Amino acid sequence: MPLLNNMKRLKIKIFGLVGLLGILALVGFAQGQENLGANNVGDILNRLTNTAIDSQIIQKGQTQPSIYNFIARFVNLFLAFLGTLFLAIIAYAGFNWMMAKGNAASIESAIKLMENGSIGVIIVILAYLLSNFVVFKIIGISVSP
Repeated sequence: MPLLNNMKRLKIKIFGLVGLLGILALVGFAQGQENLGANNVGDILNRLTNTAIDSQIIQKGQTQPSIYNFIARFVNLFLAFLGTLFLAIIAYAGFNWMMAKGNAASIESAIKLMENGSIGVIIVILAYLLSNFVVFKIIGISVSP
């Protein structure tokens, strides 16, 4: 019984401490609010642009990224994911081949999987080249990493 009472007391102390810290955090947050001089949306956008320039997301005088830049980054990210997936398939096929222990069916399955993974990597590389060097150059989009 004394152990149960000690556990209850410990829980009450922990909840009380967490509640006290929460209240102190809210009070500190409320006192820490100050007027940053942003009276309209234009001020906020200017501050965001200055922050982007300071953090070197964009260069001074450069326009903000367009929707085409976001699409280009998404396409590149998607192709990178697919390339990684196909390389993982090739590595998995190589592992299966090593673990086949002379079983002809397992070796044949691993070889077929490796061929399919290699074809997938080639398709992803060609898609990357096509999207970056043909489509984006025709449209005139510069894709920054």
